[in-house]
Amino acid sequence: MVSNTAIASIALLILGIAVAVVEYTSRGHPESTEMYQPMVGGSMKYLHEGPWPDCVGMMGTDCVTYIEAAAEDVQGHVTIVYPDETKDDDFDPVRVFVDVDEYGIVIAIPGRG
Repeated sequence: MVSNTAIASIALLILGIAVAVVEYTSRGHPESTEMYQPMVGGSMKYLHEGPWPDCVGMMGTDCVTYIEAAAEDVQGHVTIVYPDETKDDDFDPVRVFVDVDEYGIVIAIPGRG
């Protein structure tokens, strides 16, 4: 014979699973073509080191201000790069290129280099 406690526990477990499934399905799913770039080396703890994924989608000028406020050592060395411009390939740890589209919107995660 099954005790009342066991029946109540099983009922609560089933209810919890049902709530979790409903919550998960109500959030929706990202488009299958949407890809996320990992934050390698970037987090709130290391915001001053970069990369700065929060800049993607910002105006380039706002991104420059954001990066220069987060990383004092790159102040004056953060450059907006438009699609028709070229970049220096030499690595420089105090330089940051901010790649923007023709409208000035950041299209790639800025990082040192």
